[in-house]
Amino acid sequence: MAADEAHSHRPGVLKQQNKSHKHGKHRSKGELSRESHGRVNIKTVTKKAKQVQRKNERRIQAKQLRKLKRGEVIEMKRRRGGQYTPPHFTVLYMCSGGVVNSVPKSDVEPAQIVNIFQVIVKLCSSVNTDTVMELLQEVFLALKQRMSFFIPQYGNLHALLDSAKIADSVLFVVSPEAVIDNYGNSCLKCLMGQGLSSSLFTCHGLSQLPQKKAAEARKAAQKVLEKSFPCEKLRTLDTRQDALLILRQLIDAKVKPVYYREMRPYLFAESIAFEAETDESVVGTLKVSGYLRGEKLSVNRLIYISGWDNYQISQIDSIPDPYPLGSSMNVDDGTKVLAHAEPDKQESLQSEAEPDVMQNEQTWPTESEILAAEASALQRKKLPSGVSEYQQMWINESDEMTVTEGGDAEKYDAAMDLDAEQKFLEKVKEERQHVMFPDEVDTPVDVPARVRFARYQGLQSFRTSPWCQNENLPIEYGRIFRFDNIKLLKKSVRKQEVSDAVQPGQYITIHISNVPRTFMESHSPNTPVVLFGMLPHEQKMTVMHFVIKRPLDFTDPVRSKEELVFQVGYRRFSACPIFSQHATGDKHKFERFLPQNDACVASVYAPLTFAPAPVLVFQQANDGHHQLVASGSVLSASPDRIIVKRIVLSGHPFKINKRSAVIRLMFFNREDILWFKKIELRTKWGRRGHILEPLGTHGHMKCVFNGQLKSQDTVLMNLYKRMYCKWTYNPRVPCPSAPSNMEEEEEGQAFHMFD
Repeated sequence: MAADEAHSHRPGVLKQQNKSHKHGKHRSKGELSRESHGRVNIKTVTKKAKQVQRKNERRIQAKQLRKLKRGEVIEMKRRRGGQYTPPHFTVLYMCSGGVVNSVPKSDVEPAQIVNIFQVIVKLCSSVNTDTVMELLQEVFLALKQRMSFFIPQYGNLHALLDSAKIADSVLFVVSPEAVIDNYGNSCLKCLMGQGLSSSLFTCHGLSQLPQKKAAEARKAAQKVLEKSFPCEKLRTLDTRQDALLILRQLIDAKVKPVYYREMRPYLFAESIAFEAETDESVVGTLKVSGYLRGEKLSVNRLIYISGWDNYQISQIDSIPDPYPLGSSMNVDDGTKVLAHAEPDKQESLQSEAEPDVMQNEQTWPTESEILAAEASALQRKKLPSGVSEYQQMWINESDEMTVTEGGDAEKYDAAMDLDAEQKFLEKVKEERQHVMFPDEVDTPVDVPARVRFARYQGLQSFRTSPWCQNENLPIEYGRIFRFDNIKLLKKSVRKQEVSDAVQPGQYITIHISNVPRTFMESHSPNTPVVLFGMLPHEQKMTVMHFVIKRPLDFTDPVRSKEELVFQVGYRRFSACPIFSQHATGDKHKFERFLPQNDACVASVYAPLTFAPAPVLVFQQANDGHHQLVASGSVLSASPDRIIVKRIVLSGHPFKINKRSAVIRLMFFNREDILWFKKIELRTKWGRRGHILEPLGTHGHMKCVFNGQLKSQDTVLMNLYKRMYCKWTYNPRVPCPSAPSNMEEEEEGQAFHMFD
């Protein structure tokens, strides 16, 4: 009995133990409802709202998307070369002088000079052919296609670029001896920077070589081609079958969109005529005939003539198609007037706003105005023999220069422009000095620093310190237009419906009003006339910014505010840009020279161009040809971009203490030290400090720093000034001359035949 009373059950480790109620440590339902203030949690999204598809539904959707894309591709192909569409426009570009038998001349037909014309014309069955200003129209009945072939004159860069702007495809023809020469390589870079719709590479002349040499030449040409076009395959063009195959590939090739031309109408002029009221009239009406391509053309909008300017359209006529595909299109209905311009709806040619002079606060002339006044005061002297008329326009010789007649021993020196060589050497030295000591300038001794740097100011931080956008604006800002939202403006312009527009695909004649007579006088038959229909507001001047970068093979110094030639989309003009860093922030540092390796932003006064649009920058050489300096794209159109120029004044320690030092050679009088006293100092070794007081009257000053200076350290002071563009916009860009080394290359190839 006693043993039973002593025994009791003890729970094991597996016994369930419930949690005790933690009263007061949680919120009640009423408290939760009071905190939510009536808000309801988001309900779970259903599968239908999530658009969750089953496997079969995804398969059907993918099939529909493929069908839609295939239909779009077929529709794009039907727009080219068909019965009711313009002919397929192809540009034949000779990548080297060896492809051309001889340079085209005005008194010889192009089809008799260039071998590639003979291959296509004679080997392909065609009817109704015609050659106009090196434009060959072909109707291929077997292919049911119409094609136009154009060969720009070898060495005419503007003809190549203008024709490639509107080309459906570009046929590159290389030579087995010299695949791509120097000039051809530079043109290839320009075409790649401008944008290519479709390209095809062929080699002409392999059949004339032995079989082993032909295989080696083809392999070498393919290797050279892969550097710039890694996905392209080199094709031969020597037989009739090769020509037919290339024609089919040109027709069926995938067309890549060139955005700046797809949203505008454009036309390649096949015939032009100028009519003036009298023989003494300065302006007249230019009649341009050709196939309208791209978008619809409105008679009330402006039109741009490549290399010239904007003009108004007075009338658009419809002409029977001169190259019909079939007999059904041979019905001659005569000329019809499609549209007349309405003066109340016509776009204005006004490109500049009327400035309000009373709102400007100009107290002294700008540096550009001072330099322009000094340049105009220079007198021109007699020039050395051998200098062309073009060089006389920009050569200003010094007063100390003496001119002597050049003999036989001085022919080389007489043809050399010594002033240009000296200027180039100075630019090289300045660029090297700028790289070694960026932005450092010497304080003038004879002029007080407070007067010389009166327009400069100090900043606590270049990144965070504020800068007023509308302070001390130049008078040119009263002549430009400011757009609040460029992207929204572009959308609204694209959505505008034009009732009186002419549909693309027709053969029309455009009557352009008030074209100067000098256009016909300076027009060369070897240079094509290309027209682009402009969007609203594209004639208005503003501040355009372009992101550009140098090509790898161009290393010459390019100074800011130097005159350059720009090709922005379809527009070509000359201007003097200023360069700035391409970075984030509200302020951008001014660049004195175009950077060698990094991208930068070039800013100019120019008409508005909607992005995206490619940008090519050229520099006119001494012999007149255009050298590609940089390429890029349009960044923005905003006069509010703040470009700040920095200068650095340097001084050296004279006496060094633990926390202070005596600095000299930064200023040379007491008043300048007091004027710049509040600006922070820094050193090349990372110290920061301030000016305490001037010592004496010869520019010594006592400064305090956050650490002891080194004897080899340099004290610096940063000063900043806002920079503005110079109004140097010139819409007229003359055609450049061929490079001087082309003749040397052609001579080398000619002598190579006798090796």
